[in-house]
Amino acid sequence: MSLLNKRFETPYNTAPFSKIKTEDFLPAFVKAIENAKIEIGRFKGLGEMMPAQLKETTMNKETRNLIKVSVPTNKIKYKVTSKLINDLMGKDADLRLKFISENAGKILNLDI
Repeated sequence: MSLLNKRFETPYNTAPFSKIKTEDFLPAFVKAIENAKIEIGRFKGLGEMMPAQLKETTMNKETRNLIKVSVPTNKIKYKVTSKLINDLMGKDADLRLKFISENAGKILNLDI
């Protein structure tokens, strides 16, 4: 199974969120947030976060999600994994865009 299709347990795919039908989600979501102030942020590293935000998210044992990542020891799988990590986390943004473009239609569970 592709990692893109693997289902990770998050607060969003457990009850009550898991009971929402996909076709009902967007209209309900739009209605729920139409008067809300939404702020989406992306951090490249923990050092970019404000201390209060770091404490509320990453350091809070009650709300954080930890996923164990293992790198294969098989030489061929290691090379494939190493290339994927470099493409997604390296300095070349074009490689990230290429990966996203090629795989966007394959994803089954997108946790936003």
